[in-house]
Amino acid sequence: MNGIATLGKDENFSVFSFADETIRFRAPYSLEGYTAVKQWDHGYLVVMAKYRHNHEPEEEYIDLLPILEDLYNALLEQEEKEARHVATALEIYVKGSLNLFNHRTNVD
Repeated sequence: MNGIATLGKDENFSVFSFADETIRFRAPYSLEGYTAVKQWDHGYLVVMAKYRHNHEPEEEYIDLLPILEDLYNALLEQEEKEARHVATALEIYVKGSLNLFNHRTNVD
């Protein structure tokens, strides 16, 4: 492990890498790139991001810990019938009356 983390943009995705782990998440269409990482702690990043609509970088918060909705959205993007079936089963936990499972927690 080299102890170096990277944060960058790859097409429509932001990519965070540390050690042998890589997290890709959808980035806004207007994101040009990241100019600085201000804080990295407890599963989130505070970064300065450059967008097309603003000449100055803006402070942004990036949560690196996934929630159930992240899985749900990834399943909906799949073409396979089985992925849609699983996404449909998760919908009550993401958008329905049982959505209490679709939130961040501070429990380790």
